[in-house]
Amino acid sequence: MKISQRIVKWMMKRGILEEPNSWLARHFVRPTHSGIAVDEQTALTFSAVFSCVNVLSRSLAGMSLPVYRRLDRGRTRAREHPAYKLLHDQPNGEVTSYTFRSTLMAHLALWGNAYAEIEFNNQGGPSSLWMIPPWRIEPGRTADTGALYYQVTAPNGEGKILQPYRVLHILGLGIDGMKGLSPIAMHRQGIGMGLAAEEFGARFFGSGTNLGGIVEIPGKMRDETIKGLRQDIKEKHEGLGKSHRLLFLEEGLKYHEAGMPMTDAQFLESRKFQVNEVARIYNVPLHLIQEHEKSTSWGTGIEQMNLGFVTHTMMPWMVNFEQELNRKLFEDDTYYAEFLAESLLRADSQSRAEFYNRMFNVGAFSINDIREKENENPIGPEGDIHYVPMNMIPADQAMTPDPPQEDVRSVEKRSLEVRQQGAVRRSRIKSSYRSVFQEAAKNIVKREKRNILRAIKDHFNEDRSLTSFEGWVEDYYREFPDYIQRQIRPAFRSLAESVQELAAQEVGAEPGMTAEMERFLNEYTATFTSRYVGSSRGQLIALARQSADEGKVIAEEIETRVNEWEERRPNKVAMNETVQLGSAVAKTVFIGAGVQKLRWHGMGSKTCEFCQEMDGKVVGIDEPFLARDDVLEAEGREGEELQLNRPTLHPPLHQFCICEILPD
Repeated sequence: MKISQRIVKWMMKRGILEEPNSWLARHFVRPTHSGIAVDEQTALTFSAVFSCVNVLSRSLAGMSLPVYRRLDRGRTRAREHPAYKLLHDQPNGEVTSYTFRSTLMAHLALWGNAYAEIEFNNQGGPSSLWMIPPWRIEPGRTADTGALYYQVTAPNGEGKILQPYRVLHILGLGIDGMKGLSPIAMHRQGIGMGLAAEEFGARFFGSGTNLGGIVEIPGKMRDETIKGLRQDIKEKHEGLGKSHRLLFLEEGLKYHEAGMPMTDAQFLESRKFQVNEVARIYNVPLHLIQEHEKSTSWGTGIEQMNLGFVTHTMMPWMVNFEQELNRKLFEDDTYYAEFLAESLLRADSQSRAEFYNRMFNVGAFSINDIREKENENPIGPEGDIHYVPMNMIPADQAMTPDPPQEDVRSVEKRSLEVRQQGAVRRSRIKSSYRSVFQEAAKNIVKREKRNILRAIKDHFNEDRSLTSFEGWVEDYYREFPDYIQRQIRPAFRSLAESVQELAAQEVGAEPGMTAEMERFLNEYTATFTSRYVGSSRGQLIALARQSADEGKVIAEEIETRVNEWEERRPNKVAMNETVQLGSAVAKTVFIGAGVQKLRWHGMGSKTCEFCQEMDGKVVGIDEPFLARDDVLEAEGREGEELQLNRPTLHPPLHQFCICEILPD
């Protein structure tokens, strides 16, 4: 053992050093050729290193890390497993999962190794995960059997041995499979050069005389004169704040301009080069550490560069973490942990919807394939059917020979079945978009809730009143529609394009968004926004007035209501608007194609008795299926009736209705 290591160990045992990376421990670090001592902590004072480590740490920690249980087809979140809470929420009683994973990633980026001790409960499952600083643990092998073990040293110098099954050990790049190499130690010369350049620049600007020239004296001057000239220059020109002032010379003194030393030494270029060097070490694109000079190195835009960062930088680290976690925390492969990289990889909802639409229409993806990619369970065996683009029929029927000639009645029956298949395809497309609509609605409700909760804190105190809150509500909901439309319009448009294409195929029309369809979509978006805003505004004002009349705490009542919005509204919007918009788009297409009649189609056993009562009803293209104030009764629902407050031009008939319309 080296003398420096012995001294540090001796001082640690006696409590003189709380940490081995303190100022005295760093005193023994061998300086680089630039004269700067570089270790894992001093390297963080170089902004490029700090930025790269920060980007890697927060990117890994920002992704959700749930535990799954494998099913015969698909998977489900295994919230019952003890490791779920440790990885997704809180690994121990002191830190969150985000802090735990970001710290481990920082250890990996600096020391090349990340360690955590696993505590087990009485049932043999993991109960806690505790970070171990990499400078306090050392892997080794026994002399007799060569078995792996981990030697841990506490701050007071005491040690203990941990068996491999009790240690999470994520290795960086290594050469022996037992310990990773420290990126800082391997590249200390380059990092030291960057730190030296920073120190030189700081010293130059902090105390340098910035005249940028030389004063020539024609003859010999007395010491007092030279001293006075120096003092005058120091007082008037030394320091960054006094640079570039005018200098007046007397008695034949001459000024000669000189080049700036840092420019001659290519100081600025050197600093940029060292930033690039650090980014290369960590494989982090320059734009993520705020260096935009070469921002197109991984693609023709930021989106492509971010995709490159995920696939080439973060994905290997994610796999590294996942394999070690799955190996140490789960008894078999029934359970496993997996990072959800969608937050980094996924494009916006419109781009995803367009991609799924294309892949579905060429037969590459089934409904279940799309749902799996959106982390949703399959809808059943019928969701595995793939469709080919010619007539959008099941792929296993695409090559089936045409059946023999049938009588007119059979042909009519088959024609209805074909139209019903078209309705089924539209219904499935709508179902696949519900998660997209739900995501957009969640964003709307989340912002709405946050702003309302802030408002009730401001308006329901001793200085303000119910009237002031109502004024805020009116002002807020005059501006909020712009945000609603920005969030929901991409989802509306993508679904409209998908349904338009399917409906056009059903009636032999040209696919594509026409000018008429664009106008309809704008009107529909505006109508939805008006309905949403009217509902929110009306509920808030009515609830506030009612609570005041009944002597209830207005703020508490409103908070309860917006919590209910957050829980229920996204799903309600997703269910109702996919059916409403999809049906309206299909009807618009049918009208443009010259269809004269529409048929109501209940979607089999999934529909209620009222929808089954409507099944098969045919009306003219401009007629409502049910007029306003009509009352609908259904067999099996005796004593109940459906009272309508508006004409029913197309589904939905009621909340969460999934019926369709057919061209007749």
